[in-house]
Amino acid sequence: MSAISDSARVVGRIAQQFVDNPKVEKTNEQVATPIVATAAVANVATAGFGMAQVVAFARSFFGQFFLVFRRRKQKKWGVVYNGFTKHPIDLATVRLLDAKTGTVIRSQVTDMQGRYFFAAPVGEYRIEIAKEGFEGFCEHLRNVEEDSRYTHLYHGETIRVEEEGQQVNFNVPIEPAGTTKTTTKIIRDKAKMTIRFVVSIMGLIASIVSFIISPAWWIALLIVLHIFFYLLFYRIGYKKLPDTFGKILSHMTQKPLGKVVIRVFDATYNKLVDTVVSDRKGRYAVLLGPSTYYATYEKPSYEPKKSPTIDFSSARTQGLGGILTRDEVLSPDESKHLDKEEELDKDTAEDQDI
Repeated sequence: MSAISDSARVVGRIAQQFVDNPKVEKTNEQVATPIVATAAVANVATAGFGMAQVVAFARSFFGQFFLVFRRRKQKKWGVVYNGFTKHPIDLATVRLLDAKTGTVIRSQVTDMQGRYFFAAPVGEYRIEIAKEGFEGFCEHLRNVEEDSRYTHLYHGETIRVEEEGQQVNFNVPIEPAGTTKTTTKIIRDKAKMTIRFVVSIMGLIASIVSFIISPAWWIALLIVLHIFFYLLFYRIGYKKLPDTFGKILSHMTQKPLGKVVIRVFDATYNKLVDTVVSDRKGRYAVLLGPSTYYATYEKPSYEPKKSPTIDFSSARTQGLGGILTRDEVLSPDESKHLDKEEELDKDTAEDQDI
């Protein structure tokens, strides 16, 4: 213990001498810190997020204090949610528009539970929702007043406010966009997100070290910037698995298959409602609302697979929905394997001719 204590003191003195070295401070201020700041900006600039999504997160990030204060007073909120899975949608921009002129009267970003709230002056208004990956109000719920646990639904109609400060707190179901990325594109985007998440952590550590060497207000501001980027990637790109999950295995080796793209469709409307990628242990889980679904499983060099219909209907789940955790086994795509063998045979023949 004495030797460890002495070693710790020596390391501490060396670290202090390094931090207090004027040359180190100068290099940190002129070279290291600008590079860290540039890397942070470049990291988020190439992340592929829509600008609206970044702005929405910024408003949510810097407005948390005011939201907490308002939550203490406000009891009834409106919720923006996915009309198929019934899940609340965070970071959706909710705008209250003048019904005649289209002027934005109020604007707010939903919290992690999809909540928003407006107190409007007397007049006529419409609500507009903007969220990347979603498009407009749900058509299949157009004439519905109650959906699962949500009541008081809004479908785009004009809202009349007859008393000053009247609450506008409709529940708003919106529809996921129907476009689908290729399997390769989804896996590539997932890998890029992981890399950027790691870079954001490294950037945060580097900016803290930079502040220790050269404590200055603008480096402290850089730390705040890195915290913002870190939370941005964490909030948008990271999804924690629940306690129960499904596992995807290889038919040949019985080993877990990572980077399998799982797409979940609403069986009634044949609508894509969610897409996830299995982790390196082959695990995945998809939280779904009350309805019937089917899932597809795809991975390059493996045969695609489609599940049978999965019944999470209200009658069966008492309106709660469920978690998709099917265990699946994927088989190698023999046609691609044969194509590779043909290419190898062709290359061997060419080598023999030469």
